[in-house]
Amino acid sequence: MFSTKYQVKRSGSNSKFHVLTYNLQGCSYVFFLRNYLPSPDQRFYTCGYHLVEETDISELGRALAAKDFFYPMICKSRIAQGTQGHEMSIIFNEQGLREASLKSIVVPFIDHGSVLYKVFVCGDKFHVAPRPSINLGKLLTQSNQLDVYNFHSDTVSKVSEVSTSQVQEDLCGLSASCDMVPLPEEHRALIPQWVRVMRDVLNLSLFGFDVLFESKTEKPFVIDINYFPGYDGFDDFHEVLADMLYQATL
Repeated sequence: MFSTKYQVKRSGSNSKFHVLTYNLQGCSYVFFLRNYLPSPDQRFYTCGYHLVEETDISELGRALAAKDFFYPMICKSRIAQGTQGHEMSIIFNEQGLREASLKSIVVPFIDHGSVLYKVFVCGDKFHVAPRPSINLGKLLTQSNQLDVYNFHSDTVSKVSEVSTSQVQEDLCGLSASCDMVPLPEEHRALIPQWVRVMRDVLNLSLFGFDVLFESKTEKPFVIDINYFPGYDGFDDFHEVLADMLYQATL
């Protein structure tokens, strides 16, 4: 999710760097970016979103139904940075929808086989890291007991060699020994074009985005864009970063 932060921008043919401030909403910008891809075969999909502005729960329900949103849904803060930016809820029914606060963002849940791929970009280099994600079967089991499930997104996607979080046990069906499935080569082949388009359109050199593949169709969905991500698992990141900065001075 985009927020007001300082970021490095590539500037003109000299490729100098200077500070740029963005204040963009990631959900809408993902939709905007896909239209820059030249071929439909190279494009990623977006899941749509709804910014909650309704105070009446019935009105909100009708607005979501008009966009073909069905339960379960994901609700997250509009704030993109800090701890609050990682707070999320899974909404299972209309009763749970009552907890969606004004100006929060609701997105549909996409069944994707409980694996999410984080793409970390540094200049013209990138790294793809598989991470745990929410399993639909576990999610539906929870829906028989709850109206809403509140969690912190980092407790889903962080990988530990020794233990899993309670959220991962509740929603992902993971054990400490669970292996993440690498991104298949036919899907990985799509990433370089996406990276080039995002770099050109966003004018950013340090950013990341999250990709998942719908279980039934294997359609790729980009669900979030972040800049200054953690780069966990990016081999030789500091060397790649130093080289990128050096090349920018030439």
